[in-house]
Amino acid sequence: MAMLKQIIESKLRDIEDRQARRPMEAIRALAEMQARPQPVLNTVTGGQKVLIIGQVRQSLSDTGALTDAYDPVSLGLWLVQAGAEAIALFTDDIVYEHGLDDLTLLTRAISVPGIVQDYVLNEYHLVEARAAGASGLFLSTAVLPPKEVRNLISAATRNRMTAIVEVHNEEQLKVALAYSPHVIGIGNRDPENHTLDLENVHRLRRFIPSHIRVMPTGALQTWQDVAVVANLRVDAVLVGKELISSPADGAKLRDALNRSNETMNSL
Repeated sequence: MAMLKQIIESKLRDIEDRQARRPMEAIRALAEMQARPQPVLNTVTGGQKVLIIGQVRQSLSDTGALTDAYDPVSLGLWLVQAGAEAIALFTDDIVYEHGLDDLTLLTRAISVPGIVQDYVLNEYHLVEARAAGASGLFLSTAVLPPKEVRNLISAATRNRMTAIVEVHNEEQLKVALAYSPHVIGIGNRDPENHTLDLENVHRLRRFIPSHIRVMPTGALQTWQDVAVVANLRVDAVLVGKELISSPADGAKLRDALNRSNETMNSL
């Protein structure tokens, strides 16, 4: 938690510096010049059709150093070709300083919606993402005060973006449900060792009303993960190049999700 606090404080300073160089009015004008945001999870599917979101992010070593060569545009195009129907780009400038620049290049290159996966901390940060072409973004109840969650959901709506409000426990879920967001993302990473924790999705899913779309926010890593999540009636899954690296993998993933839905609907 101490490390997270330092990260947030550093990000807020960076946002303040950017806003001093380019005021909100300039960023808002740039945002208004962008193509209209594409819809992301704009219909309730009840698991009938699960959106496949490809995750693009730079890999880190155990020491926190950047690892292999990183080309987010090529990786995003690869994932779309493999079957991803939206792309989530990790833009945390604490880890990788060119995130927003890459988002601009990526959203221009892909034909599917682009989603910001970052700690979006205020409206200026949100409008920056819209100016870079993003159609959706993640909002974390773990780092945002409830009032700011409400404000950013409202700002996303005004900018015609989809806000995916991420929760990790029942207390955070209550905060999110109070503002009736279009999408709730359930954190499915163990906070201690960051391993995939799909039980948390199962535990919290039952408290979410049917009119709100639901997705796990940790990228699925194995086909067993896919089978478990598909049986929870989620509306989207997040996957990386490790799971779908070819159109054949994408077709296999879509088939696995569809077969699970057909089984559940027949019960």
